[in-house]
Amino acid sequence: IDTCGKRILFLGDSMVEGLSMRFSDYAQENGHQLYSVCWYGSSTTGWAANLDTLESFLRWASPDYVVVSLGGNELRVRDLERRANNISKIHNAMGGVPTVWIAPPSWVKNPTITEVIRSTVGEKRYFDSTKLTYTRGSDNMHPTFGSSARWMDSIAVWLSSSQTAYPIKMNPPARKYPRKWKKRFMFPD
Repeated sequence: IDTCGKRILFLGDSMVEGLSMRFSDYAQENGHQLYSVCWYGSSTTGWAANLDTLESFLRWASPDYVVVSLGGNELRVRDLERRANNISKIHNAMGGVPTVWIAPPSWVKNPTITEVIRSTVGEKRYFDSTKLTYTRGSDNMHPTFGSSARWMDSIAVWLSSSQTAYPIKMNPPARKYPRKWKKRFMFPD
């Protein structure tokens, strides 16, 4: 486990919003700095087509660790080779910075994107969220904030374990911290 404080860039689709609040607690407890980018309605296609935007966020955060949460808007896609290429482009744009991916909390049976993410980035760079259960919000897709906090607790255990390629210190927060981290939001066109 790497016990040094990290500059963590957490980016992706709308799932980033719910996870970031609890992620902030973990970051503060463990001496990390959290930067989040939530691009509502985004997909691997959108991020891969806008690598200059991704690069601007990498310059903004100067991360030494990246967590990507994408796929929630792509659960039923069929152009799997294209999605794998998108994921590779995004992953390669990180320029060697340790990067892990969080699968979306699927609400469809047999989501296709999750296996594409896993096979593209590798087992130890992929957190499988599909095996967890969630309390959903009124849209029946996004986990409630309470459920997102429990989801983040599971992710944190994984991030600090030998199950991930880049384990980092993620001790459970001893208390609730003020909701403070650097964040950016992007909205669909």
